[in-house]
Amino acid sequence: MSGLTGAGAQQLNQRWKQYPHTNDPPVQRIPLTHARQFFAVDASGSTAGAIIGAEHDAVENLSFEHTNDQATTWGSYCQTPSRTFSDITWSGNLGGTNPTSILTHPPALDAIVHSDIWYLLTDGQVGGQEVWRLSSLAAEKGILDIPVVFLITGWTRGSPGSANVSVGVTFFANARDVLCLFKDVTSGVVYTLAGKGCFAPLQPDLDTPLSDQTWAQLKSFADEQELLAKCAEFGIMVTTAETRPDQTAGIDLGSEWDRAHGDHVTVDAGVLLSAGMLDDLDIRMLLADEAFNNLAMALKTRGSIAELRSFLLQQKVEQVAVRLEDVAGAAVILSRLSGPDLGRHEKELLQAQLRDAHAKNRHHYQNAIKDMAESSETSTARSRNRLVDRALQRLSEVESAGYTADILSRPSNRAMRAQRVEPYPHEYELSVVDLDLDAPSAFRSNCSICLGENEIMSIALKKCDNGEANTGDFALNFPLAAGYFENNRNMISAQCICFQCAMVGRPGTSIYGEEIVAVLPALQYTGLNKTYMDRQLYIAITGGLRTGTAGIAQLFMTVLDRTMHTKQWAGAGVQPGGHQDPEVKQRQALLDWFLTNILRHMQCRDTFNEQGNWSTYRRALQWAAGDFCVQRLTSWAIQYPTAGFMQLLRFGQKTRAFDEQDIRDLRATKVLHSITSLYLAKLYTSCKSSSKWKQPYLALIYTDFHADLVPKDLGANSSLLNSVPIFWAKLAGLLSLEPELLAQWVPTDQELIMRRVQVLLFWLVYHQKGHTTAKTLFAKLSEDQELAYAVLHTRADLPTNPASEILRSIFRNHEIGALEEFEEEKVQMKEIHMNGLCPFRTPFGPSVMHCGFAECPVSFLDGSGIDPDDVEQELTVQMVERLRRNRARHLTEVFGVEESFGRSQTVSGLPEPTISPSPPNSSHTNIHISIARTWGKLDDAQRRSVVNGGAYLDLFIRAVVEEVCKHGRGDIFQGDLDDTARRLLPSFWEVLQLAWREIESAGDHFAALKLDFAKDSKLDRKVKWERKVWGSQR
Repeated sequence: MSGLTGAGAQQLNQRWKQYPHTNDPPVQRIPLTHARQFFAVDASGSTAGAIIGAEHDAVENLSFEHTNDQATTWGSYCQTPSRTFSDITWSGNLGGTNPTSILTHPPALDAIVHSDIWYLLTDGQVGGQEVWRLSSLAAEKGILDIPVVFLITGWTRGSPGSANVSVGVTFFANARDVLCLFKDVTSGVVYTLAGKGCFAPLQPDLDTPLSDQTWAQLKSFADEQELLAKCAEFGIMVTTAETRPDQTAGIDLGSEWDRAHGDHVTVDAGVLLSAGMLDDLDIRMLLADEAFNNLAMALKTRGSIAELRSFLLQQKVEQVAVRLEDVAGAAVILSRLSGPDLGRHEKELLQAQLRDAHAKNRHHYQNAIKDMAESSETSTARSRNRLVDRALQRLSEVESAGYTADILSRPSNRAMRAQRVEPYPHEYELSVVDLDLDAPSAFRSNCSICLGENEIMSIALKKCDNGEANTGDFALNFPLAAGYFENNRNMISAQCICFQCAMVGRPGTSIYGEEIVAVLPALQYTGLNKTYMDRQLYIAITGGLRTGTAGIAQLFMTVLDRTMHTKQWAGAGVQPGGHQDPEVKQRQALLDWFLTNILRHMQCRDTFNEQGNWSTYRRALQWAAGDFCVQRLTSWAIQYPTAGFMQLLRFGQKTRAFDEQDIRDLRATKVLHSITSLYLAKLYTSCKSSSKWKQPYLALIYTDFHADLVPKDLGANSSLLNSVPIFWAKLAGLLSLEPELLAQWVPTDQELIMRRVQVLLFWLVYHQKGHTTAKTLFAKLSEDQELAYAVLHTRADLPTNPASEILRSIFRNHEIGALEEFEEEKVQMKEIHMNGLCPFRTPFGPSVMHCGFAECPVSFLDGSGIDPDDVEQELTVQMVERLRRNRARHLTEVFGVEESFGRSQTVSGLPEPTISPSPPNSSHTNIHISIARTWGKLDDAQRRSVVNGGAYLDLFIRAVVEEVCKHGRGDIFQGDLDDTARRLLPSFWEVLQLAWREIESAGDHFAALKLDFAKDSKLDRKVKWERKVWGSQR
């Protein structure tokens, strides 16, 4: 019962308890204000602007009159530290937030090691994997013995507990001397969130978690210099780098642990977790509030929560469980009742005997419970197990807390508060006789076993395949979504018999031979009945781990509802009014009653978080509806995972907390949030790859494409995807993991959401370049986009024309006079060049001596000095340059549709890069050279096949269009690119034949001719070729 004792336990203590080195030289401690400091400043993209400025100010204040301090900036990578702070670039330009880059940069790591104290400044947050890597690196590099100040810079908008500490939690959890601060960008005020070790005097003196506090209740300082003055007042000292003892690799468990063991006794986590059963004294000290909180936090940052949970479960000792045994022969009576040819009188007599047997069994069970409660051995085991259970509960809270500042709060307050709200009535297993089996509010029906009429029925729960999934972070935060887990799908047995028969039947087995771990009576979910059922739910769903009654009830309600919707034996698939098997009907009625019963009576926080008051579930759902009306896309309901979100809607509808319009708005808004979250997640994982992954999103906006990411400009709204059924099918393909969300929409609602999704995706694809959260994105859109309110608020009117104009804004304006006032002559000239065809005059493109459009009389030779008929004339650089300028001037005039065209430093008049969402600044493309390049990539046989036409020609045209799109110059969106390419081919082949005839060794067909792009595509070479072949002929 009491684990290891004596010599064995002492040897084990020597293994997992790490004592300080006794031969270390004396340490020298100096005031914090005299310490040699190192500053690692977050300069990731999110700090650009006010935040990096506030961080810079903090460094200047903390290093005032220090001459030996060093600083560096970090983001995706870390810069080399410098003692000259004016040489550092104080701007948020270093990419993402990767604090591990500090410890992998040797000069930065060396600066930390040789400093007396170091500061980690940031505004951002990182994921769990980065926290684990940082924790591993910090231990590996041996820097956890160095005092560290973690300074978060941001705005005091939420509660102190909501501040994200993921970047610095590794050091707070694993290092000995840590101070966690928050600096408000607006006021410059510095707040203390937590302190330990030498910084313990600055620890906030709070009786409740940080999430229950206001910023005004925390210790605060006008600026960093006032903070340093307070440190001096408290006499805070740090050990110099030169005399700092070698670090032990263990975890520091805090001051109470130190008082019991002596200073600097740490715990080797690896050895501890494999140590097996500890003795009672060690367990009491290890699981004390402060010690266990430090241990749990440290192992959370190392990704070892699961291992710690397994260790704790090993520490429980087995208790003798008192079962409701059949000592009165109820099973024999049940067997006789099921016999054939039973007369009415005999049946009534047996039923009376069965009821008497049930009463005797309950009396025996009650006496056994009393005897067990008076046993001293049982009391010792129970005390140890209660301690382990409390630690397991705290571990679940630490696991589900994320990395907000509330995790820094003292551990026991939240658990004690929860215990006051959700008390367990006794230390031993709740007796069945405590259930109110005569309660008027119960589901009664006929029992197929005892043949009793009006009996209290029961639900039997099977063992979950993977109960640990129901105790993880996701399940604790989103119990409705956890109800959809595959391991919960078959939790409920089809057994439908009365509670008493279920309890005295074959132990642990249903009438169908299934393994049963819990049985729930169909009684009102209140009082002791609720407590008993909660205990049974814990056994079945979490393996006995108490994770909170509100969460376990929501998870089980979801399982009940899903069972009725997916299991034929529970009525799934039966049409209203259709024929239904009596047993199926009975099961369905039982499950529906149970669901309604729990929905009506369960208690939860009215804001679905620990800041709320306890209330009914319906009232909490009403709060969710109100929160949605105010917060919309950032509301609690919309941010709920989709599976649980759909369950939330069903429960809101069943309890009448949501009306029909609420449900329509919630679903529509969830679609906007889901597609945004999906896109941002893909943006994060694909940031270093090509952008082709964006094509499915653009396919929700535009009808047809030349190539990936290049939609066709088909004119007006014809370019846009306007078919609601096609749009919905494509949307369902993207949101394939959320089929329920898109099911059973009426066409009018689909049409209302279609343009909103399209405009939102347009903003995402063309304006969102880096990873961000959905919440931040929606806030930015609201500030930057005039139409954001109408797009993001589903009840607002979204004007059709402005929305369509946004989607078409990547295309050029086709009305020539719309962008600037042109003279009539210029308008006519532009129309000639936009509607005509410019044939090949050289193997690389149109004429370079005059405009190639038949109706255009402009020559590029004017003033150049080039004689078109003198093939012997030498071309000077000046001649060619004058020709180039003439051509550029003309091309700019006739093809330019935006003022920016032709304004580059090297004016050529050729198409310029088109960078969406800016529209093309000219109406032409580089289709001629694209045809030549594509032709040049083919071998002789492939070229002959293209000339012969058919499928090969179609493939060639497709390749030409893709070549145009790849280079992205000019109006690559114009809808007739493929037709233009096809119409240009005869002139291309004509010039190839002319060139082929001049070369005797070019083979038997012009398809064998090889083009020398590097040599012959230069302007002077093209002039010579054109002059030789065509002369002055137009």
